[in-house]
Amino acid sequence: MYFKLGQNKILWGHFVSSCIDFLILAFVVYFVVKALRLERIDRKKDPDK
Repeated sequence: MYFKLGQNKILWGHFVSSCIDFLILAFVVYFVVKALRLERIDRKKDPDK
């Protein structure tokens, strides 16, 4: 099963599989960054400490 985009054929199963793989990877990266608290890197340091 496929759909055409111009002259290109895009295989439906491969497209869905790639989207699912991307979403899984995005969730893993998000939760690893959240677990390591890397969002603190962007905050400014207090000069009083």
